[in-house]
Amino acid sequence: MVRGLRSSSSWCCGGRPAVLEPAGLARPRKGRLPSRRAGFTLIEVLVSMAIIGIVFAAAVGPFGRTLETRDRAEAALDRATSLRLTLERVAEELENAVPLASEMASFALVDSTLDKPASELRFATRGARRLRPSQARDPIDIVRYRIEPDPLEPRRFVLVKEQLPSLAAEGTPPATMVVLRGVAGFRVQVRPTPGEEWLSSWVAGASGSARGGGGGQGGGPLLPAVVSLELLLENEGPADAEPETLGVVVTLPLGMP
Repeated sequence: MVRGLRSSSSWCCGGRPAVLEPAGLARPRKGRLPSRRAGFTLIEVLVSMAIIGIVFAAAVGPFGRTLETRDRAEAALDRATSLRLTLERVAEELENAVPLASEMASFALVDSTLDKPASELRFATRGARRLRPSQARDPIDIVRYRIEPDPLEPRRFVLVKEQLPSLAAEGTPPATMVVLRGVAGFRVQVRPTPGEEWLSSWVAGASGSARGGGGGQGGGPLLPAVVSLELLLENEGPADAEPETLGVVVTLPLGMP
């Protein structure tokens, strides 16, 4: 018997010699492969992550653009609504304008246009809403509208309203309120009589004959017959985009002949 090899018999059944194997070496069983540990390699993980990232970006991109478009549409709608409401309120106050002959309460329109349309409008009205709860109640208020630089963004402009009761004591400061931001212009024109041309500056009693609301010291009307209001709002689109514009023409009942 050879040392180091093992066999129970030199010959197996059938007369063929038995195969000798080294001691301690086991032959793998037939029908089974050597075991292999399951898992992913680093390259497989990186490729999977890259594919997931591409799919995620493709799905999120259109969704993000949809949200951005929706936000722009909502902002434009809000601006248009604010613009319309502001014009409606000023028009309502003008329709309720009353003729007063005092220097600080009479109708006055001044054209202060420089690089953008800028009008200053003052008149007395029965239709003004109180700007603050503590403001004294008065059937007639003197209101004034003008544009000025935005204190929060000096490069932009706001429409400001000042309001003071007609019976307020001398030296009483008016209530002030910003009624619209992002204003690109405020243009007001008047027709002293329906047949006259539009004027950008006008004061009560400046011209024409006494009528409707009575005459001023100069013999002219205390209220114009028609007022044209136009508000321009900055466009949030490209820098060269035209401003949004909305206008209204108001007939003053007490200014008609």
